[in-house]
Amino acid sequence: MSAGILYNWFVKFLSRNGSSATTYKNATDIYTHINTSVENTPTGSHGVLFLPWIAGRGAPFWNSNTSGSFLNLSFNSTTGDFARAILEGIALEIKENKMLMETLTEHVSTISVAGGMSEFSAYNQMLSDCLGAEIVYFDEPESTAVGAWIVATKTMKTISSHNEGFDIINAYRKKHIYTPDKNNFTVYEQILEKRKKVYSVFCENELW
Repeated sequence: MSAGILYNWFVKFLSRNGSSATTYKNATDIYTHINTSVENTPTGSHGVLFLPWIAGRGAPFWNSNTSGSFLNLSFNSTTGDFARAILEGIALEIKENKMLMETLTEHVSTISVAGGMSEFSAYNQMLSDCLGAEIVYFDEPESTAVGAWIVATKTMKTISSHNEGFDIINAYRKKHIYTPDKNNFTVYEQILEKRKKVYSVFCENELW
């Protein structure tokens, strides 16, 4: 399940069930509030762990019997802890896919991202820290259209290669680069090991 779908689910849940102490004027207002809470929450979400398999687990460990779970909650857990834990849960899922691919190829040091969640700078940095890779984001919301243009111009032989088309497009796009923090990478490695143990226990004891 994509990060955007899960994040939107959480935001809508809060907007329907939020406390009377918090008033949201519109959708932008609530996203701004939650995004800020994520930015102000440290790596690891104060121990809150989210298993993001609300609609079953996808690649690389397909399991339709799973469900989503929040673990390690306390009375001190905040909106920021929940929201950041959701994004970290998705990032860790991507990490496991990346680790599997690297057993078949080589270490992936740079990854380009696109899509709704990639517009959230804190999420891009989170991905970089979690994956231990450089994350590259371009100020171009229509990445699919860009790809289609490159393929079309290459097919018409207007350009000699896909890389040439990519370079032409990039000359008009602003690029943002996120580099991994070694300390945060270590934290995510520890969380991943804990998550693997939880998943194993849940499966062995049919707790889904």
